[in-house]
Amino acid sequence: MKKYFLILATLFLGASLFASQSLPSLNWKPGSDWLNVKDFGAKGDGKTDDTAALQKAFDKLGNYVTVYLPAGRYIISKTLEWKGSKRLLGVSVIGHGKDTVIEWKGEKDGKMIMDGGITLSRFVGFALEGNNQAAIGIYHHNHKHFETNIRNRFIAVRNLRDTGICLEKNSIDGLSTAEITFENCIFENCGKGISFVSFNDYNYSFEGCLFRNNKYGIFGEHCNFYVRECNFESNEVDIHSRPEHMSSVRRSVSVGSGVFLDYSNSVSPMTVENCYVADWKKNAIITSGAPLTVFDCTFKGKNAPVEMKNRHQSIIISGNKVVGNGQLLSQKPLKLSVIPTGKRKPLNLTPDINFLKKTVKVPTKLFDAVKDFGAKGNGKNDDTAAIRKTI
Repeated sequence: MKKYFLILATLFLGASLFASQSLPSLNWKPGSDWLNVKDFGAKGDGKTDDTAALQKAFDKLGNYVTVYLPAGRYIISKTLEWKGSKRLLGVSVIGHGKDTVIEWKGEKDGKMIMDGGITLSRFVGFALEGNNQAAIGIYHHNHKHFETNIRNRFIAVRNLRDTGICLEKNSIDGLSTAEITFENCIFENCGKGISFVSFNDYNYSFEGCLFRNNKYGIFGEHCNFYVRECNFESNEVDIHSRPEHMSSVRRSVSVGSGVFLDYSNSVSPMTVENCYVADWKKNAIITSGAPLTVFDCTFKGKNAPVEMKNRHQSIIISGNKVVGNGQLLSQKPLKLSVIPTGKRKPLNLTPDINFLKKTVKVPTKLFDAVKDFGAKGNGKNDDTAAIRKTI
């Protein structure tokens, strides 16, 4: 009896720990040049419709401009949008992590945020709550401006009917979004956590992210991507992949999803390295096409982890562990390479490991060139002395 209750307690604790995951708090000290949305009339009280106030702040976005959302819950009922005749450079939208929430209370299937083409820009520290009414959280609608070098950190997108973060199909205007990173982000209860489906949607990186209860966690076609140290839980498909260039999934954990990786492409190889995959409903990996390399992974489930659609596919395996079923592959491929493990030491992954950071250190002191040292930053004055003092 004691053993029984111990097992129940352990299961309950593990489930609770995972369920409690959220963004960390980011207690910024804002810069003097940050546009504070409350200066534009936003309340952030969870009751007032802040759409107009937030849009006024977004209308001020230009090159090197930062829009700042202090801690609060901002209600919106229409799309927050910025666009222009030129691609914006160095844009930032910054909030306080879990303490800054933008919540949709508009018409069904609306878009929450839509940008018109940015580069060398960043989204940091806020949650988008779609309430199962909004269709898309962030929609990168490029307006004929190729996007590149966009950094997303500590962003949560939840309860979106279609897609948490959607990259526009380049069939619309011929342009794409490339070199985009997602660090410590949460994609939860969406049709697709993130969707990027165009040629030139290349070099997407995911690190320390959580994908939970989505139909698709990552949905990528005509693309390539790198996933490392991410958590997947209870998605219908964790990763849907039809890449145009080599992609990889490394040091990640999947528990209770239908499929961990659904991969197919005739020219672009895939690597799965040092992953822990357990309790899949259909298969851990469904694969066909270009070579697949699987090494140092642990699979724990009822059936063979790797379901091959075509025996002619080249498979390279090394150092994998299968628990609950003796065979790794559903059938023997015609081209199979088994590589010795050598002396490498993979990470010891467990089903309860969480890669999402719980706390983050932010600067406690801000040296402000304008406020503290007299810089003008107006494009006319010589600010050399002020900048030197700041440094």
